[in-house]
Amino acid sequence: MPTLIMLSTLRDGADRDAYERWARDVDRPTVLALPSIDDWRLYRVASALGDGAEAPCDYVEIAKVNDLEQLERDLGTETAAELTRALHEHCEPPTFLTSEQVA
Repeated sequence: MPTLIMLSTLRDGADRDAYERWARDVDRPTVLALPSIDDWRLYRVASALGDGAEAPCDYVEIAKVNDLEQLERDLGTETAAELTRALHEHCEPPTFLTSEQVA
């Protein structure tokens, strides 16, 4: 099953609690309602391992995708555009990765 991974960083001055509340109350149920998504989780990055290592982002979002073609259609909807606008109020433009489990 393909996985969509999003790495995001809060904007300077953004309210962490407000972002996490929006993610829980708006983003999660909206994303889970998309036909292409089977599961969605958001993780706050606590730290990076290693001497002096700095975490590359503040949050990691992981979505299990059941159909990549449907995901493309879902991402072209007004619903996805609204989520993106709201996300950008809290975070810098994120990095999106698609992946497949190999081991």
